[in-house]
Amino acid sequence: MKKCTDCGKPTSGVSRCDHCRQKLKERRLKRKTQGICLDCGKSAIAGHNYCDNCLEKIKQKRADVIQRMNTEGICQACGSKPVYVKQDSKQARFCEDCRAKRIAQGTERWQKGCCINCGKPAYIKPDGKLARRCEKHYRHYQELCQRQYYERKAAGLCTKCGRPSAHDGERLLSMCGECLDKQADRKYRRKKGL
Repeated sequence: MKKCTDCGKPTSGVSRCDHCRQKLKERRLKRKTQGICLDCGKSAIAGHNYCDNCLEKIKQKRADVIQRMNTEGICQACGSKPVYVKQDSKQARFCEDCRAKRIAQGTERWQKGCCINCGKPAYIKPDGKLARRCEKHYRHYQELCQRQYYERKAAGLCTKCGRPSAHDGERLLSMCGECLDKQADRKYRRKKGL
């Protein structure tokens, strides 16, 4: 039988007994309202619930867990099922069930005009169109896409899908033949109003 990490009393398979868990919950709630770190009690960073040190520890611990899950090939959401493998043979982060739930949740949020990642109001782009993400996630996604674009281009891969790029006889193109065809088809349809 497991023992409580705080008081040493026996627990039902969890790390803390009910009494210590309730005390911890109340302490964290009080610290949150005071604007101090939930873990150590030092002043928290603006917009966060933790101080610099605790936030770095949390980020490192999460990165370690994700690295382990990727190595073992298990879902990052449920932690039990094997991950869904994409068509281009790269591993995804979620099993088929969790992936389907996330897609459904994102679609529902998008239809409400909210961020597909967190549910906050979606960002309105400079051209007046509604983005699929809030401003924070939109900026992060843009940086990620830009980094991925230049990494793929430098490696001689298609900037859209990651497969080997096509040649036009003289030079290496930025996309593979299939993506070039799709792009040409989209341009044709747009031009014809289809």
